[in-house]
Amino acid sequence: MAEVIIIVAMTPDRLIGKNHQMPWHLAEDLQSFKQITSGHTVVMGRKTFASIGQPLPGRTNLVISRTVKSIAGCEVFADMESALQRGDELGEKTFVIGGSQIYQAALPLANCLYVSWVNGDFSGDTFFPDFSLDDWQVNTEEEFATFKLVQYQRNG
Repeated sequence: MAEVIIIVAMTPDRLIGKNHQMPWHLAEDLQSFKQITSGHTVVMGRKTFASIGQPLPGRTNLVISRTVKSIAGCEVFADMESALQRGDELGEKTFVIGGSQIYQAALPLANCLYVSWVNGDFSGDTFFPDFSLDDWQVNTEEEFATFKLVQYQRNG
C-alpha cells in the first residue's frame, strides 16, 4: 500500500473538534491544508464531510460511511481499507483528514503525519487518538502566528 498521510490541526491536549466543527478558524492553517492536499486524494468520515458540506475542490474525495451509500462528487466506502485501496489505485498521495474514528483507524497504517499544533485555549468534545511522538521523527517544522506545522515521519 502507498504512503498513508494523516493531516490534522489539534491542540497539545489533542483537541480537534467541538459540535462537529473545528473549535477555531485559522486562515493560515486552512491555506496550508489546501496547499498540501490539493491535487491528491483525501479520505474522511461521513461526519467530517457533513461539517465541510461539499467535496473539497481539486482533490479526489473519498468518504467512509457504513450508512450512506452515495454522495455527489465523492466516492463512498464502507471501511478504511477499501478507501485506502482506492487511493492506491488513483496513484495519488492519500491524506486522511478526519474525524476522530477515521484517524483512529488510519493511525496504525500511517507513515507520515502533518500536525498543525494550535496555540490557544479551546474547549471541545472530539480528540485525536492517543499516540506517542516517540514513534515519530520530525521532518520539517514551520512556525505561524497561531500554530506550528510539523511534518513527522514514522520511525523505522
